[in-house]
Amino acid sequence: MRNNASKDNRKQGQHKSSTLEEFVSKDSLTYFSAIRQGDKMTLCDEKSAAHSKIAVEAVAPGVYYARPDRDIIPSRDKQKKADYLVFCCGGEGQANFFELKGEKISESGREGPWEQILATIIYFASTDGLEKIVAPKVEKHAFIVSPGRQSIPSGIQSCERKLLRRLGTASRVPQGPSKFLHYVKFQNKADYSECAQRIICSPAHPLKIPYKNGD
Repeated sequence: MRNNASKDNRKQGQHKSSTLEEFVSKDSLTYFSAIRQGDKMTLCDEKSAAHSKIAVEAVAPGVYYARPDRDIIPSRDKQKKADYLVFCCGGEGQANFFELKGEKISESGREGPWEQILATIIYFASTDGLEKIVAPKVEKHAFIVSPGRQSIPSGIQSCERKLLRRLGTASRVPQGPSKFLHYVKFQNKADYSECAQRIICSPAHPLKIPYKNGD
């Protein structure tokens, strides 16, 4: 019995300590860079006039970041794409997509952050070597970030609803919009706080990855 239990424990340990190679092809590994456990990193949009950014902290091993908008998705046919992906290899995997915006996250006549993140997920799902990053079993979260104040359109948008359906395919995560889609205000000085879909964080109190609701 002890031997069997020991084997089961080893199997569970192997499952929890997945590697990036289990989720992406060898050719795609070059897109990803590691964030070591305990390290903090600032994700920023250098081209944004709003200077939007967010600080994240890796609180587990196997955390990597990539730039879909700059390195992965080709700039052709007006392809929409998210700013950052932070992926965690633990367990079944966790894919966190970030779109950095100004105070007004969506304006009439312009693409919204929901379309950009959704299009990125669809691109990954249809691309050999990247499809496992957004497999149904992978937990997926979308973070829409603004510096300081944040103006969110009232009422759920049709594109927001489509994104929620795509994010909610990880059946092991409790259902509900706040479990997958998050609106973040990043401030220079603030304690971390979270209520429903709203998150406030700062350089001293960053967003922890892998993300857990209510942390």
